Amino acid sequence: MRQPAAFTSSSTSGSCRPCCRAGKLDPFYPHLKLPVTAKPRDVIKAAAKALHPWIRRQPGLRLSRRRFYRDMLNTHETTQDKARSVPT
Repeated sequence: MRQPAAFTSSSTSGSCRPCCRAGKLDPFYPHLKLPVTAKPRDVIKAAAKALHPWIRRQPGLRLSRRRFYRDMLNTHETTQDKARSVPT
């Protein structure tokens, strides 16, 4: 069975959500309080800790959690790109 496009792995151009493709940050990302230099693994760990334990336990929400983690990674990558492009 083929998965819908929203659940397939995203490309490097951004996630499926319009807020990330338009260059806007995900509204939840600042709550992670991560430095720009954080590694992708740190982003995933912070995002997982931010979710309520009940949400992390529900197998039916697995695809939604994956999408959430992917959005956090894409937003973090966008933030890093913006920080690199700022002239010093």
